[in-house]
Amino acid sequence: MHRDVKPGNILVAGTPADETAYICDFGLARHMSTASSLTGDRGFVGTIDYVPPEQIAGRPLDRRADVYSLGCVLYECLTGGRPFEHESELALIYAHLNDAPPRVTDLSPELPAALDDVIAAALAKEPDDRYASCGELVAAAQAALTGRASRRRSRGRHRWLIVAAGALVAAAAAVVAYLVVRDDEPAPPPAPAAITQTSIGGASLGGTKAVYTSRFGAYKQLSLTEFPPPIPGVSFGQPQVAVYFKADPKHGDIITTWNRRFRTAAGVGPCSTIAELKRAYGDAVHPSPHSISPDGNRIGAYVVGRNLLFSTQDQRTISVVALYRGAAINTRKSDQQAWANFVAAVETPCV
Repeated sequence: MHRDVKPGNILVAGTPADETAYICDFGLARHMSTASSLTGDRGFVGTIDYVPPEQIAGRPLDRRADVYSLGCVLYECLTGGRPFEHESELALIYAHLNDAPPRVTDLSPELPAALDDVIAAALAKEPDDRYASCGELVAAAQAALTGRASRRRSRGRHRWLIVAAGALVAAAAAVVAYLVVRDDEPAPPPAPAAITQTSIGGASLGGTKAVYTSRFGAYKQLSLTEFPPPIPGVSFGQPQVAVYFKADPKHGDIITTWNRRFRTAAGVGPCSTIAELKRAYGDAVHPSPHSISPDGNRIGAYVVGRNLLFSTQDQRTISVVALYRGAAINTRKSDQQAWANFVAAVETPCV
């Protein structure tokens, strides 16, 4: 076992047409002779962004711990972001232990959908549900990229066939080779917008809790109690989306996101500036009448169309984007828009 697989420990050499990837820094592999020594004196050794759940829990480790870490690296190579990203280490640890593996195609929809299944297996919470070795993960990823079927061996068979370090090198090389855009290859088609007038992250208004959890996986139950009656909701750490059930406890009528990777077709989303919003939409952007301070000097949200709201907490940057069940035009006050303003204002801001 390597025990600290991460992008910083993978070196790439050669030309774009003939690259080789090397796994390096075997310090933990040499120094930690037993699984129990990884948490000696209750201290943690390793990189938390790529750590398998069993290592967090202090359970025995085997090569499938490296499979999990390599799966995190593979996801980052394909999407540009780590599978679980949170502000605090506690939230990140919780995500590794509980959150469902994210879908590659949510952030990189031009990639084959089969990669979603590969990542789901590599990042399974239980080692028995993962690939038996890094070699199996390599084979599955290559098969997904080329459209071939890949069969997983039964657990525990031929465990001696592949040395984990060599498989990690092969996997990294395969990913790098796929990501290289050769001069004679056409550019990939633009990714579909993650934020539209009808959906955020592929989730539309009016769905049930079961529909949203089926799409996004693990969730945290919410209840906004600032004004009675409380507004129930569910929050998904990945892909940083929340759904609220204000008007109907069974059907979502407000969807929010603070995911800075989510953008409209015009390229605007959380962490964009208000200036970028106005440049992108021009006269279609209107201050939400519910967000204007009495003196007119402060605007807390802007609306595009009848139901897409861009909230700001600092008057410069979009903190949250909200989709709500709009009825009136965006320059008129409405209950739906008022509640969308409130929910977006208290939502987790983009960072």
